[in-house]
Amino acid sequence: RRFDEEVFVSLTDQLLDDEVMTSSTASRVMWSSAMLMSMNDAAPSESTNSEVDQKLIKLFSDNQNFSMANSNGMTILQERQVDVFHHMGGVLLSSKLTPIDASSAMWAMAKTSYALDRGIFDFLAESLASKGILENSTTRQVSQALWACGKMVAFENPMMNAMAVVQGRSVNT
Repeated sequence: RRFDEEVFVSLTDQLLDDEVMTSSTASRVMWSSAMLMSMNDAAPSESTNSEVDQKLIKLFSDNQNFSMANSNGMTILQERQVDVFHHMGGVLLSSKLTPIDASSAMWAMAKTSYALDRGIFDFLAESLASKGILENSTTRQVSQALWACGKMVAFENPMMNAMAVVQGRSVNT
């Protein structure tokens, strides 16, 4: 497995310039990005209580713009992933969603601990929970979404991370 950072940046450049994006494409881009970053061991969610997790929580809790992240120790790839997720989130908000779109995007956001746009995550969860979409969801889609909700709960109250550290356990697993 070879992860080429230049290819990742080049592809995301192209995706960010794409003016015609569907919710299906957006959720696939998010899922693929999360998987690639995970394989490259660059995803913040792969480390327990990492500095990047702490900085993302601080960034969000201070209501600072996501573009300030580069001054907070994120790698170029992590910065790029934030840009991609922010852009794709807008696409998801303005599109009709399918169960796979919602669950895949939720999984990707949780896998990468992307909590800067929690409103997008909440929108996806509410969409998936709506009667029409939920009735057409598979068990796997629902279980992915539930896992994502459980993981994202840590960002609802940043004190949960601090409490978990004190108690000697991880909220990131």
